[in-house]
Amino acid sequence: MKWVLRVILAVVIFVGVAVGGIALIPTDTIARLATERLSASLARDVTLTGAVRPSFYPMIGISAEGFEISNPNWAADQGPMLRAEALHIGVEVMPLFSGAVRIARAELIKPDIILLRNADGQANWEFSTTAPTAETGTGGDLPQISLSLAQISDGTLRYTDATTAQSYAAEAVNLRLEAPDLNGSLTGSFNAAINGARLRGDVTLTTLADALAGREARIDLSLSWTGGSLGYRGALMFAPLSLAGEVNADITDLTPITTAAGIAAVTLPAGLGRDRIALNGPIAMTPEGVAQIMDATLALDDTAITLSAQISTGGERPNITGRIAGGRVDLSALTEGSATEGSSAGGGWPRDEIDLTGLFAVDANLDLALAELDLGMMQLSDIALQTTLDAGRLQLDLARAVAYGGTIAGQTVINGRGNGSVASNMAIRAVQLQPLLQDFADYDRLSGTGNVTFNILAGGRSVAAWMNSLEGSAALDFGQGAIEGLDLAGMIRNLDSSYRGEGARTVYDSITATLAIAGGVARNDDLTLTAGWGGVTGTGEINIGGQSVEYRVIPAVQTSSDGSNIAVPVIVRGPWADLSFAPDLEYLANQRLELERAELEAAAQARIDEERARLEQEARDRLNLPAEGDARDAIENQLRNEVEGALRGLFGGN
Repeated sequence: MKWVLRVILAVVIFVGVAVGGIALIPTDTIARLATERLSASLARDVTLTGAVRPSFYPMIGISAEGFEISNPNWAADQGPMLRAEALHIGVEVMPLFSGAVRIARAELIKPDIILLRNADGQANWEFSTTAPTAETGTGGDLPQISLSLAQISDGTLRYTDATTAQSYAAEAVNLRLEAPDLNGSLTGSFNAAINGARLRGDVTLTTLADALAGREARIDLSLSWTGGSLGYRGALMFAPLSLAGEVNADITDLTPITTAAGIAAVTLPAGLGRDRIALNGPIAMTPEGVAQIMDATLALDDTAITLSAQISTGGERPNITGRIAGGRVDLSALTEGSATEGSSAGGGWPRDEIDLTGLFAVDANLDLALAELDLGMMQLSDIALQTTLDAGRLQLDLARAVAYGGTIAGQTVINGRGNGSVASNMAIRAVQLQPLLQDFADYDRLSGTGNVTFNILAGGRSVAAWMNSLEGSAALDFGQGAIEGLDLAGMIRNLDSSYRGEGARTVYDSITATLAIAGGVARNDDLTLTAGWGGVTGTGEINIGGQSVEYRVIPAVQTSSDGSNIAVPVIVRGPWADLSFAPDLEYLANQRLELERAELEAAAQARIDEERARLEQEARDRLNLPAEGDARDAIENQLRNEVEGALRGLFGGN
């Protein structure tokens, strides 16, 4: 806005020179003097390319057919900064008698304005010479200057910034500015089609002189379009830009504003502003480019949250820090149709590439506190989450969340660097198993409560890549519950794999297991199920990437009151969508062969031991040897006698 005001003031000088000699000097001379004065004020070439005609009625003024202001030397190849088909200026007659110049009308007809910023940060609207202000005057030529009305009619504007590669184009630009007194206020309005989107705006600058002098001024600014409005009211300083006031927005359609800003169309999901975005709260921006918003209220559709944030643009990426707090947040639209589709119907995990480039848009450190969060596939409450985003690496530290009757806590990291990866270390305590497994694996046969801990790592940029590259470990500790649709005890007692029994369920007291995960396959060797009817042990593999199971459970079912039991292994095999349960007859046969071999080996060993004892006894009988105990006593007596005889001989005894 400052460059617009500066050009207007320079044009005022132009008019002052022209009007001052309009009755005495030929028109061509007036044009030359005025353009020279304007050129000196702007330090740019100012040219009138067509005829200049004076007017005396209904007001004194001039009309110039063709008006140009040049670009600086570094942008000379772009043509003039401003080119207009015509310039019309009229002044009020009566103030001239007191030496004042009051412009009643200043209008540019069909101007073409080019605004440029080069790679070095130079801008073509930054003039090297300061235009006169109401305080400094014009060197004595125009002691009193004011501007009643300035207009741009049917103009075009093009903006290109080489430092950000951004460009904008505005057509059908209509601008109206009124400043009766440079020491008073300025009001203005505009409408234009920016990048094809029609926008309207209004501005009131209550202290124009302060703004022109680089001091803090008060401003009331509003922007509107079909489907939304955005407003700011408060303090403003142009150079360097800073503000402190209140922002408000009410938007039902983002498309016009994103189109005008040159941003790709944004389609927000329900619950995140698809139908309405409303914002109200204090906002501030420091001269260093740090923006703050404190305890603002943000409504996204039916979701209401309180937002406090600070945004810094001084680094490689914008940096956002702050806190978000709210009651119930509905994000169910984010997971509509994606919870189990393609993961349990035999189609495999989705292979569509996950775009992680958005992780590099900003850096952030946000605290999130929500009473309820609806993710569609699961419901969370009492949530305390810290989010850290640093150069494409998103870290989610979940201090607490209540779900499925239990609690969830842990850390998840999504890394957009390199080939991409995801890691998670979570502890899930005392959750209801049936709804949990129903939501995440479309499996509803296991009921009860349980604890789950896992520490996993996966790489790639699709869900399929993640599931096929899983590495890590997990542990299960389930309390009392049941396996629905399967009666293990009845199946074993009746030796019938099709047996279902009343209720078709297997009740248990506890289940524990640990898993080692490598290459998307989870291996378990220590499954233990305890139950009043017996127990189960298990071993096998769960192919997470391939969505299949190859697992053997060995139930030991009590068959009588004395505690005797029968163990019949059951094989669980097949894809997740169609698991089969059947006695493992091959394993049972192998186990029977092992048992029979052990029995035969024991019988053979017993016969060998018996034959050895018989042969030893026969040998003793043939040699007339005493029994094993008597032989030991006889040998000891013989040794004693021999020792005694030797001693008698040594000492001369009989």
